[in-house]
Parts: sequence; structure tokens; C-alpha cells
Amino acid sequence: MGQKVNPVGLRLGISTDWQSKWVAKFNHEDYAKKLVEDQEIRSFINKTLKDAAISKIEIIREIDILKIIIHTARPGVVAGQKGKTIEDLRQNLIKKVIKTVKPDNVRISIQEVKERYTSAVLVGESIKTAIESRANYKKAIKKAMENAMKSGALGVRVKVSGRLGGAEIARTEQFADGQIPLSTLKAKIDYAVSEALVTLGIIGIKVWIYLGDVDNVKGDTHATTR
Repeated sequence: MGQKVNPVGLRLGISTDWQSKWVAKFNHEDYAKKLVEDQEIRSFINKTLKDAAISKIEIIREIDILKIIIHTARPGVVAGQKGKTIEDLRQNLIKKVIKTVKPDNVRISIQEVKERYTSAVLVGESIKTAIESRANYKKAIKKAMENAMKSGALGVRVKVSGRLGGAEIARTEQFADGQIPLSTLKAKIDYAVSEALVTLGIIGIKVWIYLGDVDNVKGDTHATTR
């Protein structure tokens, strides 16, 4: 059988950067605390802002400062009116999740994703929403792939598994457009997994998006800090 490797993890330090950047003290406890806290921060933000089209959450720790960068296609939803939503989020994180730094040293910023269909997470979420709304899964996938190609992607691959279309036996189907050079390490490939919960069970969704090589990939985000 072929060995499956996560395309993001395979390219870390080459064409993909880490989403958490920090150094732990020379003991297992400090590393474990920060690792678990990072997972809890991401989980809390995604649950609180589930309609904000968040593609990823970066966490940077500098000595006693914790920086959280939220990449979103809907920055207005994350910020809220006069920054109220993001400030409430910060206070709730300090109260319920963050224990490793002082409250005054927690900073949250927003980075806008200009082309939402070049993010594998957001493409997967759009397909998931369509399937859960009982739309035809083939039409939903083809529409998402067309939008991704129009937004500047050089290739898209989508794989869905489960009881597709209400079938009695689960199966896997794959759709592709353009090229996906999974063996080329300098290729910038975004990858995400999502699950659609339907009446007959769970339908798994995997999305690969090829954005070009690291030599000629242009930045697709615009930073705004609050």
C-alpha cells in the first residue's frame, strides 16, 4: 500500500511555515502545557467564531508575550462593531483558556484572506455546508473547484468518502482540476480535512490546493491589527 503523508507537514520549513512558533523550557512539562494550550486556543476560537470563515490561527510566543493571529475571509465579523467582538474573545480566552502568560500580555490581531477559495480549509467548509444542506455533492464540489481555479489556484483535488448520495454502501470519489505536484517539496500546497454530518452518517472531505512554487507565490493576505 502507498504511504500517505500530510502535504503540509512534509513541506514545513521549505514551502510551508509553522502555525505555532515558540520555544519551550528544557523540560517536558512546559512543552506539554504550551502544546495543549495552543490546541485549546484554536478550538475555542473556532467554536466562538464558527461563522467567521477562519482559515488558520497562528500562535507566536515571545518570552512573556502571547500573540494570536487570526486569518479570516470575514475580518469584520471577527472584529465586531468598534472591536467589541475581538476584545470579548480576548477576555474569554484569558478567563477560560490561557494560563501560561499574564493577561496584559495577550494580543490578538486579524489578517484578512483576500481570496477565500485559495484556502483548503474554507473550500472544505463550503463543500461541507452544501452537503449538510442536502445539495448535490457533485455540483457543490465542482462549483468550489471552479471558484478556486478562478481565484488563482493552479490545481485542486477533492476527495469525498461515505454514503454519497444516500447510497447503502460507502464509497470514495475523487475530483481534480489542474495539477497537484505532491512530490515536489517547493510546491506550495494547502491541505485540509473536513467532515459533513448528514442523516446517514459522516461524509469525509479532503481538499488539496496547489498555489504555485515558493519562488513565485505571491502573498494572498492583507494584515490589519486591532
